[in-house]
Amino acid sequence: MIVERACAKVNLSLEIVGRRADGYHDLISLVAFACDVSDCVSFQPWQLGKSGQPFQPGRAGADLAVRVSGRTGGDVQGANTVFNVLEAVSIAEPDLVLGCFSIEKNIPVAAGLGGGSVDAAAAFRAIGLANGIDDPAERFGEIACLIGADVPVCLGGGGRTAAMMAGIGDRVWRPQVGGLLPQGLFAVLVNPGVGVPTGEVFNRLPVNALSEDGETEVPLVAPFDTVAALINYLSRTRNDLEVPAKLIAPEIGSVLEVIEAQRGCLLARMSGSGATCFGLFEAEDVARRASEDILDVEPDWWARVTGLR
Repeated sequence: MIVERACAKVNLSLEIVGRRADGYHDLISLVAFACDVSDCVSFQPWQLGKSGQPFQPGRAGADLAVRVSGRTGGDVQGANTVFNVLEAVSIAEPDLVLGCFSIEKNIPVAAGLGGGSVDAAAAFRAIGLANGIDDPAERFGEIACLIGADVPVCLGGGGRTAAMMAGIGDRVWRPQVGGLLPQGLFAVLVNPGVGVPTGEVFNRLPVNALSEDGETEVPLVAPFDTVAALINYLSRTRNDLEVPAKLIAPEIGSVLEVIEAQRGCLLARMSGSGATCFGLFEAEDVARRASEDILDVEPDWWARVTGLR
């Protein structure tokens, strides 16, 4: 049994820089990962599926067993990204050993935390381990883009190292040594209990100027040595999906107001396409106090304290 943690993805910034001719949007985003909020993805190579037969590579219609459980597992609907990974790898790499997955879901669904993407990335890494593949990000990079735009950024760095992402998500850069984020950075993640479909948020974006495919380069920013340096950088960025997301879920505005009001909050912003928002803090105890105060005011909200990497 191979077990991979799928750490929640947090978009510290997300700027839409243009719309491509194919309808996709070019973006630039600083992506971090939550140390203490994650799904658990377990992989059993060659375990028997429901049909009682081993998984057979190369058969798109094979019995690909993916079992989902956990606190938010019941919210998973439609196509499962890990199922899509198994199917895509079985076609592209028919000689690899595959098998069955179990996913324990803890990350809220349709919440702007990339739950499906981090699960898919963890599945790629598990398949890589089962097959002795040293660099699954390199080996499965092209397939990962087909599963989801932000799967590549979740695949590399062990799925827990901050990176810059650009293009439609296909361009990823992280330092080869060390990390982008400073030590001692904590976040309070808050979700009001509403799901926001990503496609609907993008559909409500203003019409962007057309950009030539492939012209958006990933920024090679210097690692942020201090929390102050990171906040200074983030203050010059934004999340362009926040405005259209608020049209779909006005609760997002209330969440941001509550987070911003907390003592010690350095910056409050929405992650991804929402509805989860985050506040950044420099001390864990201050972040925990803020989380407790938020839940005292809104006990039905979901709130978690986590370090960011």
